[in-house]
Amino acid sequence: MVHLRIKGALVVTLAVAVFGVLALAVAVPTASAIPGGINGAGLTPTLGWSSWSFLRMGPTAANIEASADALVSSGLASIGYQYINLDDFYYQYPATNPSTQGMNVDQYGRWVTDPTKFPPKGSEDGIAVVADYVHSLGLKFGIYLTPGIPKQAVVKNTPIKGTAYHADDIVQVPYVTEDNYNQGVMYRIDFSKPGAQKYYNSVANRFASWGIDYLKFDGIKDSNAPDVIAMSKALQQTGRPMRLDTTQGSQDKRILPTVMQWATQTVFTDDIEDYNDEPAGSSYPLTDWANVSTRFNYIATYGPYCGPGWFNDSDSIEVGNGANDGTTPNERMTQMSLWALGASPFILGVDLTNLDSYDLTLLKNTDVIAVDQDSIGASRIVNTSTHQVFTKTETNGDAIVGLFNTGSKPRVVSTTASAVGQHAGCTGYLLTNLWSHQKTETAGVIAATVPSHGVALYRISPLKALFVQTNNLGANRIIVYDRAWDGTLTRVTSYLTGGKGGMAAGSAADPLSSQGSLASADHGRVLLAVNAGSDSISLFRVHGDRLSLAQVAASGGQFPASIAVYGDWVYVLNAGGQGSVQGYWLTGDHLWRMRFSHRSLGLGNTNPPDYLHSPGQVGFSPDGRRLIVATKASTSAIDIFWVGARGVLGKTLVANSSTSPVPFAFTFDPWGRLVVVEAAMSHLSTYSLNPDNSLTGIGSTADGFTAACWISAARGFYYISNAGSGNVSAYTLNSSGVPVLMGVAATIAPGVIDSVATPDQRFLYVECSGAGELLAYRVNHDGTLTWIQTISGLPTPPQAFEGIAVN
Repeated sequence: MVHLRIKGALVVTLAVAVFGVLALAVAVPTASAIPGGINGAGLTPTLGWSSWSFLRMGPTAANIEASADALVSSGLASIGYQYINLDDFYYQYPATNPSTQGMNVDQYGRWVTDPTKFPPKGSEDGIAVVADYVHSLGLKFGIYLTPGIPKQAVVKNTPIKGTAYHADDIVQVPYVTEDNYNQGVMYRIDFSKPGAQKYYNSVANRFASWGIDYLKFDGIKDSNAPDVIAMSKALQQTGRPMRLDTTQGSQDKRILPTVMQWATQTVFTDDIEDYNDEPAGSSYPLTDWANVSTRFNYIATYGPYCGPGWFNDSDSIEVGNGANDGTTPNERMTQMSLWALGASPFILGVDLTNLDSYDLTLLKNTDVIAVDQDSIGASRIVNTSTHQVFTKTETNGDAIVGLFNTGSKPRVVSTTASAVGQHAGCTGYLLTNLWSHQKTETAGVIAATVPSHGVALYRISPLKALFVQTNNLGANRIIVYDRAWDGTLTRVTSYLTGGKGGMAAGSAADPLSSQGSLASADHGRVLLAVNAGSDSISLFRVHGDRLSLAQVAASGGQFPASIAVYGDWVYVLNAGGQGSVQGYWLTGDHLWRMRFSHRSLGLGNTNPPDYLHSPGQVGFSPDGRRLIVATKASTSAIDIFWVGARGVLGKTLVANSSTSPVPFAFTFDPWGRLVVVEAAMSHLSTYSLNPDNSLTGIGSTADGFTAACWISAARGFYYISNAGSGNVSAYTLNSSGVPVLMGVAATIAPGVIDSVATPDQRFLYVECSGAGELLAYRVNHDGTLTWIQTISGLPTPPQAFEGIAVN
């Protein structure tokens, strides 16, 4: 078995050497997500354990179950390591000449479980018994197979279950021997023959009946592409989700189009085990640096093809048994970092019952696991004889960077933020070391002194920013603050909007008397601001903590006060006069006015409107199919429009009376229920949206304070700014959606107004324009708020300030 595995490795190594030629002849598809993955088995890399590296030829029911116990007791299962995979040597051979006769078969030509290693329980197969035990721990169970049909099945000409065909009817003639590393003789199947697919179906059905969740399909060569397709179809027809891992016989890039479509993950490398240095009877050392370092080229080659549902399997993670791993502590960190960057499965090959305490800290590093589970394969941007740099960009725009020292001495390894895809116009970046968890800031250089065979693994994030609108009646401005990882703010500069602020008639500390006068769009790359005094809206391009004004557009009405964004659809709420909403398409740095998407609200306000009668907020439902307006005291109604194709509004609005007067601002809960602050009696009310755009009230709860107007949601809690009482109250919703008052979360000062929660919901920022202050809070898991910082010196009444947004 060992020698055949190594022989296959030499073949694939040669194949890798000529990838440049092969690529010209192979059409490789772009990685794309299959809903739920192949056979619904998942879209992220596998996390778990496999028996081969440590148990080798000696797996038994007892040691497999002990390994499952250890996966749970070590705490690894609780952070996502799920799979216990039995890799080979579970099936039975005849007493003599197994290398010529092949393994034993059942009446349908399938492998037979060795009952001495895996004892049955009554009529239940011994593998099913172990799978039941693994499942009882909340884990999943995997098994091993090689392509073809056993020689004994052909010699005995066993029937194919459920068909009129027999083993000899489906083999390729003349016989072709497939790779089976355990001396078993397997004959190649000809899938053009009737009954061939049914044979694999019968194998897969038996696996499903045993409770199998994962199949390692080993010994795959490029010529086995038909087997991969047939086995994938066989697993799918069982109706049981099972991952399909096609592993090395001698396969290379030519099989990539097949495995990307039909498998879950694929091994293109030779085995990672250090077979040459093991003492007789020992699996230690599990690997060595030479075997780990070969993966740099494989991950560089196959990383760009990885994506949700298919991954490059770089073989077992040999981290867990300390010095017996065969690598230094730095080399172990390098292995895990490289696999994580490549989105390779984390399948441990170690003795789980004897875990090293240091190694366990590596295996439990959830920051590194998250990098692996993002399902994004990295690219290599630097490759020299002494160091390499890999990087990938997360869906939120962060970059993950690995600085690897492959040389024999410590050295400085470096790159830049722009080289790893970060916007060059940002003034700074937060570097989070994913192993030490230390955070530093840089203007753009990413560098570390890296030990020999070691790594520095970083998450690079543009410095986050918070934006506040001054609402100056002469010249409106946006103030920008750097937002640090701990939630603290540092003022950077301010930018003119190209328009004027405004003030609702009779207003005091809340000049616009609205929520959402600043809005983030295009995944934080665009900031939109109203200019109530100029009847316009401004579009800024966001570069971290810098803004560039790209457009000032007419708002389509009087006194614009609130903005709603859904994808590239934008609606502005004009509060003055009759009140109206106007739609736009956002493309790049420009807003394009939607024809046929201007709707009057029929409010009959003055301009500027009285603060009690100006509508408070416009917003989209979570699915983008409805546009909602809170009208406040003008009609005490919640108006709803249908949103049609390309964002164009329906012609008719449905006006719904609110439970309590003066519906001011709103948000949605995770189940799509509307959560509304009603200011007149300081209520928080919830509603369900009906198919005809009517609302059904669910519950309403008062907080006992004055002028509850603004709302922000974070971590399942709802924070209400009580402008008259100068505090923030906190609510949660019960299982029926009824608001439950938790109490006062923060006491500030009269004039507390708008607030915003960060995208990760860890921090809440609250404006108090009555005092000219901006306050930062940490949102705790129990819904309480911990004060972090107060920034003074912002404008105070009469002009004050209003509007807040974060990226």
